[in-house]
Amino acid sequence: KCSSGYFRDQESKTCVKCACNNHSNTCHPETGKCENCVHDTEGFNCETCKPGYYGNATQGTSRDCKKCNCPLTVETNSFSEFCYLDTDGKSTCSRCQEGYAGRNCEICDQGYEGNSTVLGGSCYKVGNFSRCDLAGSVSQSMTAVGEVRCTCKSNVIGSLCDKCREGTFNLQISNPFGCERCFCSRKSTNCTNFVGSKFMMHASFQDDDLKLATIYSKQVLPHSLHNTADEHYLQRVFSQGEIKRSALFWHLPAKFSGSKVASYGGYLEYTVTYSWNGTKIPSTTYDVVLLGKRFGIGYVGRKLRKIEYENGRRVTYKVPLNEKFWRFSSNSHVSKTLFIVFLGRIHKLMILATPYVEMIETRLHKVKMESGVENKSAVQLPGIERCSCPDGYTGSSCESCAVGYTQSGSSIFGRCVKCNCHGHSSNCHRQTGVCQECQHNTTGEYCDKCKLGFYGNPQTGSTCQPCPCPHVASENSGEPEATCSMDKEGEPVCDRCPEGHEGNLCDRCKEGFTGNPKVPGELCKPVSSCGCHHAGTKSCRKETNRCICKENVEGVKCRQCQRGFYNLQKRNKDGCTPCFCMGFSTTCRASDQSPERIEFSPQSPLPRDLVVTTEDLSRNISDFEVDMHSKLVRFLVNTWFRQSNVYWKIPERFLGNKVLYYGGTLSLMYFFSSLVDSKTNSITNFIKIKGNGLTLHYQDHTRVLQETETNIEILLEENRWQKPDRSIVSRDEFMRVLVHIDAILIPVSYTRQTTESRLGDIVLVAASEKNNFLKPEICDCPLNTAGPSCESCVAGYTRNGRQTSQCVPCQCHSHSTQCDPRTGVCKTCEDNTAGKHCEVCAPGFYGNARNGGKNGCKECLCPLPGSSNRFSETCFLDKDGLPTCDACFEGYTGRRCERCSLNYTGNPSTPGGKCFKVPVKLIPKLKIIPESLTVQEGDSAEFVCNVKSPRPTQIIWSRRDGKALSKRANVEGNVLRFKNLQKSDQGSYVCTASNDIALRTAKSLLVVRKQQLSAVIVDVSPKSRYIPVGGTAKFSCTSKTASRYSITWSRERNKPLPSSSHVKDGTLIISDARLSDGGTYTCTGKNALNIDRAIISLHVGVVVKPQVSVSPRKQIVDVADTVKFRCSASAGFPSATLLWQRGDGRQLPQFSTFFSRTGVFKILAASRRDEGEYMCTARNTGGESVMRVQLLVKGRELVCLKT
Repeated sequence: KCSSGYFRDQESKTCVKCACNNHSNTCHPETGKCENCVHDTEGFNCETCKPGYYGNATQGTSRDCKKCNCPLTVETNSFSEFCYLDTDGKSTCSRCQEGYAGRNCEICDQGYEGNSTVLGGSCYKVGNFSRCDLAGSVSQSMTAVGEVRCTCKSNVIGSLCDKCREGTFNLQISNPFGCERCFCSRKSTNCTNFVGSKFMMHASFQDDDLKLATIYSKQVLPHSLHNTADEHYLQRVFSQGEIKRSALFWHLPAKFSGSKVASYGGYLEYTVTYSWNGTKIPSTTYDVVLLGKRFGIGYVGRKLRKIEYENGRRVTYKVPLNEKFWRFSSNSHVSKTLFIVFLGRIHKLMILATPYVEMIETRLHKVKMESGVENKSAVQLPGIERCSCPDGYTGSSCESCAVGYTQSGSSIFGRCVKCNCHGHSSNCHRQTGVCQECQHNTTGEYCDKCKLGFYGNPQTGSTCQPCPCPHVASENSGEPEATCSMDKEGEPVCDRCPEGHEGNLCDRCKEGFTGNPKVPGELCKPVSSCGCHHAGTKSCRKETNRCICKENVEGVKCRQCQRGFYNLQKRNKDGCTPCFCMGFSTTCRASDQSPERIEFSPQSPLPRDLVVTTEDLSRNISDFEVDMHSKLVRFLVNTWFRQSNVYWKIPERFLGNKVLYYGGTLSLMYFFSSLVDSKTNSITNFIKIKGNGLTLHYQDHTRVLQETETNIEILLEENRWQKPDRSIVSRDEFMRVLVHIDAILIPVSYTRQTTESRLGDIVLVAASEKNNFLKPEICDCPLNTAGPSCESCVAGYTRNGRQTSQCVPCQCHSHSTQCDPRTGVCKTCEDNTAGKHCEVCAPGFYGNARNGGKNGCKECLCPLPGSSNRFSETCFLDKDGLPTCDACFEGYTGRRCERCSLNYTGNPSTPGGKCFKVPVKLIPKLKIIPESLTVQEGDSAEFVCNVKSPRPTQIIWSRRDGKALSKRANVEGNVLRFKNLQKSDQGSYVCTASNDIALRTAKSLLVVRKQQLSAVIVDVSPKSRYIPVGGTAKFSCTSKTASRYSITWSRERNKPLPSSSHVKDGTLIISDARLSDGGTYTCTGKNALNIDRAIISLHVGVVVKPQVSVSPRKQIVDVADTVKFRCSASAGFPSATLLWQRGDGRQLPQFSTFFSRTGVFKILAASRRDEGEYMCTARNTGGESVMRVQLLVKGRELVCLKT
C-alpha cells in the first residue's frame, strides 16, 4: 500500500507522487485521481478551474484561478456563470444572461439599456425605465405586467429602495448595506443625516496661543513669529543635537479642541517647511496627532502612500478627517466609531514640526480645518449623523453632556447623570460634576454646606439661614466671622462668641463683663472698675475688684507672663506662649526681628532641588517644564507614580532652620488634572512637613478641585498640624521640626490616575507680615549655645547629632577646630587626615591619625612620593612593617604599583614616568575557528588560531585548566589537531599570541561525547527518473541515524558507475547521460551496527513527441445514453500523460470519468448540455499532440417530477 500523497503506477507497479498541480496533497491510491482540490480548482489532476472562475490551474500556485468578472466579481453584478482564460491572458465570459453582451457582459444588448458596471446596476428593456435607487438597491426585475420590482440592500427600505431603515443613515452606493448604523455614542439608535453648512476654521499666529513641544509637553521650546508682506509664520532654528529622539509638534490652539464631530469627512490643511542636514533619522511615524483625554491616534496616510518630505521647500498637506489612515500607537486601525469618539472629545490637535532628528529649521505657515455647523436650511453632510439624544445628552452624536448633567464612569463613552446640587443649583461642571453658582446661602462642591455665617441642612434642599450671633469685629481686625452649627433639635448654636459673651446664641455676658446682648446693637463690655489688663484677664470679681488671670499670666492686674512664658496676647486663650529654648533656658521674650520673605517663581532653568518624590523620599524625578500660560511648574505623571502617593518636594531655600518663621505662612498656587471623577476616586493625601525625625500632617487645608488653580495657605503653628496617628502636636514638638526642616511635601494629586500636576508662586512669610498674634521667641541661652531658640552651638562646639544634648567641643583629634554644630562632623581636616572626626589618613597617606600627632599620616609611595607618581590612592602597613599599595590604577601592578600591567608599556618607577596603553593596532588580534566543537569518541578534531599582528608573533596552545596537552594532540604552527579522541580530551583550550610588547588570548571549547550506535536506514530520492540522452540526473541518499555512517553507490551486476558520474555528500550525479547509463543503481549505507540498501532506476532515451489517437472521432447518441471515447499515445519518450478537455473551455460534464491507465473517457447519462467538441491531449517533455472529437446528443431532456 502506498503512503498518503502517493498512488501505485500500473505500469511500473511503484508508488508515484500524486500529480495535483499543488492544489491537493491526496489522491486515490489506485487510480491517482486527486481528492479535495482547493484554490477553486477541480478535475482528475486539479487541472481546471471551477465554474465561475478562470485561469491556468496547472501553474501550481494558490492564485491560479480567479473569480469571473462579468463584469464585476460581486454577486449583484455577475451576469454569466462561466468564463475562461482567453489567448490574451484575460478572462472572457461565455454565457451572458439575456440583455447583456460584450466580452465581460459589460454592455447592454440591443433593446436593453442601463449600466451593468456600476455596483448594483443592471440592464433592462427599453421602455421599462427603472425607478430603483441605485445606491439602495441590489437588483431590479420586471413583473408580468411590466412593472419594476426593486430588491433593496439590507439596511434600506421603500418601494424604490431610497430610504434608510430605522437605526441607520447615510445612504451611499458604495456601501454594500446601503446605509450605516447609527453610532450616537451608544446612547441612541435613532438618527438622520446631519443637515448643515461647512466653514473653514483658521489659526491666527498673532492672536492664538500655539506651542512647540513634545506630544505630552515634557519638552517645550520657544519659537518666533515672523511677519512679511505676504504672510505671518512661526519659526524655530535648531542647534546641533538639540532634538532628542522625541519628535516636536505644533500644538494647535484651544479652538481646534473640544467637540468637532461636524468636521467628519472634511480635512485639515497645513503648510510647513522642513529643513534638515541630509541625515534622515525619523523621529516619529505620525504627521498629525489627535489626543483625547486618555488615548491618542496618529495620521499615517503620507507614509502609507510613500510621499517623501521635501527638504527646505514649502509644502501644503491635506489630511482627511476620516478613519482611513489613522492608527493607534499599536499600529492597529481606528474604526469609524472610535474616530467619531475622538472628534467629539479632542483634548489636543498637533502637527508634526520635526520629522527627523537632525533638523536645522522648521516653519509653520498656515493651518485651517474644515468643520460644520447645523443649519436646517442647508444640505446634508455625508457621513455625519444627527442623533435623537436622550435626556442629559447633546451633540450631533450625543457625545457631550447637556446643561445640568455631568459625566460619570471611566469608559471611553461615559455616562451623563444629573448634577447633584441638592436643589441649590441647576448647573455643574460637565466633567467633574462640581456645582456652579450655588444659591440659598450654600457652598461646597455639591452645594451641600452652608456658607460661613449661615446654618441649616442644605442636603435636604432647604435654605441656609443667617447665624443669629452677635459680631463686633471690624473689617480688618482679623477676628473670625460669626459662625454657628445646628444641635440635634435643629436649633442654631454659636461657636465663635465675641469676647465676654457666652450661651448658645452668645446672649449672656461672662463674669467680668456687663451689658444686655439680647437687645439689638448692645454687646457685653469689660467691667472697667477692676482695672485688669484685657489681654491677660479671664474675668473680674466686682465684689473684690480682683483680676482672675489667664493660665500663663501673673500680676495683680494680669499684665505680665509667668516665668518660662512670653508674648502676652488677648487672642491667646492662655495669655502667653511657653518658651521653647530647646529646653536649655526658661527665659525668653517675643522677637522683634522680621526675617525676609522667601519666594520661588518658576523660570528656566528650574532648580534641581525641586522634585517629585515618594513619601520616604526614596525615588525622585525632576522632568518638569514651565507652563507659559499659568506660569506654574508642570509635571506629567508617570505610570509608576500613579501606583502610590507622591508629592512635590519644594526647594531647599524653604528648608533648614526656620524657627523665626513660627506663626508665619507658607502659600503656593496649585493645580492638578485626573482621568477620573474626583468625587468618586478621591484619596487621602496630606501636606506634610518632616524634620528631626518627626512627620506632621497639615489638617486644616483648602479644598482643591481638579482642573482649577487654587491658592493654598499653610499656617506654621502647632494647632494646625497633627501626627500620623492623628494625635495633637505640642508646641515643643512643632518647634523641634522648625529647628531643622528636612522636607515640605505637597501632594501631586487628591485623586487616583492623575495625569498632570502644577505648582508655583511659593512664598514663606513671617508672622509679623500677616499680623498673627503668635510671634517667634528670643531666648537667654547658656554658654556655648546660640540661635533665637538656643537651637545652635557656637563655633567649635556641637551636639553630636543629639538635639537635646549640651554643646560640647568638636572631637577632631586635634586636626581641626571646626565641625557641624548639629552632627559634629569635622570640617577642613588637616595633617593629611580625613573622616567624620579626622580619625583616618587621607587618600594617599597611611599611619595612625587618632594619636599619631601632626606627623601621624605619611605619604604612600606608590611607587614614588608626589601625586605625579602616585598610582594608588590607598596603602596599608603590611606584616613586614612596610606599606603595600592596595588599589593600583588600571595599567599598573606590583606591591608599589611599580610595573606596567599586561598590554601597557612605560616606566612608572622614574620621576614623571607613567604606564601607557599599548595602541590597539599593536596588540595581536586572534580568532579560533571553530569556537566550539562537539564530537564523539574516536573522532578527529581541528582548531585553527588565526592571528593578525604588525610585529613578529609567537603562538602557544594550552589547556585552560593548566593540564598538559594529551598525546593525541598535535600542534603545527597555529593549528591544534586531535586524533582518536577520548573523553579525557574534553575541555577548554587557549591560544596565546604574543609579540615584544603585548599579548592576547582566545579560547575554544571541545566537547567529546560517548559514541552511541543506532541502525542506519537509507532513504533515496527520487526513486526513478526519465531523462533524455545528454541530460543530467541527481539521486540523493541520506540517513537520519545519529551515528557516524558511510554512503557508497554501486550499479547492477557490478557494472562500474558511468564515467561522467560522481558522488558528492551522498548524492549520485550523472551528467551527459548515454543510453547505456540506464538501469538500476544501489545506495548502500553502512556503520558499525548494520548495512542498509535502497535501489533507484534511471531511464535514458531520445526525447520523442507523442502521437495521439482517439476512437471514435464522432458519436451520435440519445439522451441518457453512455458515451465512451478511447485515447492513446504512441511513439513518445518519455511516456506521455493524457488529458481530456472540452473544446470551448467549459468544465467536463458532471457525470464524466477518465481512466488514465486505459485512456477511456466516459460520460454516464448524456444530456443535451454535454453536446459539443472534446479534445484529448498527449504531452511529454518533447511536446504535445491533440486530437478533437465531436459528440451529438439527440432527443428530449428527461424531466423528473417530485411527488
